Parts: sequence; structure tokens; C-alpha cells
Amino acid sequence: MNETPESKSTQTRSEEAKASSRPDYSSFGEAVDAGRQVAAQKAKEAMPKLKGAFEGAVQDLAYGGAFGVCFAAYFARELVPEDLRRSVSDGVRRGRNAAKAAAEELRPGSAPAPAPSPIVVEA
Repeated sequence: MNETPESKSTQTRSEEAKASSRPDYSSFGEAVDAGRQVAAQKAKEAMPKLKGAFEGAVQDLAYGGAFGVCFAAYFARELVPEDLRRSVSDGVRRGRNAAKAAAEELRPGSAPAPAPSPIVVEA
């Protein structure tokens, strides 16, 4: 690598700038404390930007979720024929009524206890 006197002086100046910009600490604890303070200050400065980004992400997620659910529901509604929708609705209604009737039969005092299981377990 060919180094010219100009490039050497530029390198020397940049190394001196790096060395002079780095503070000297008397102990490891002092260095850690200074780093903690700088990190806390930087976090305080970054917090508004981070909050804004987080709020934007939550809004985008809510919009995308709502869009996906509504689009799928509308698409399914338009895709499924009216007769099929009516059949499903009638089936659900009949199932609900049958479940209510079964629950009424199982209330205490209204029906006998269920028969014991026919499965025999041998010890």
C-alpha cells in the first residue's frame, strides 16, 4: 500500500481526535456510572420517537386485523348461497333448542341418574 505524507498526517490527526475525545476515568465503576448516565439520557431522548413508532405499529396491526376479518366475513357472506346460510341458521337454532331441552332434563329431580358405564376395568 502506497502511503503519501498527506495520508499519514490525516491518519495521525484522526487518531489524535479519537484519543482526545475519549474521556479518562479513574476507576471501572466511574466508567460504568458514566455509561449508565449517558445511556439513560439517550433513552430519554429516543423515547418520543419510540412511542410514536410503537403507536403506529399498533394502529397498523389493528387496521390490518379489522380489514382481514371484515374482508373474509364479507367475502364468505357473498360466496355462500342464501339457501345454505338459511340451512345453517336453522340448524344452529334447532341445536340450541335441543341443548336447552337436554339441560332441562338433567336438572336435579327431573330425570334419573345416567346408567353406569358398560366398560369393566379389571385390577
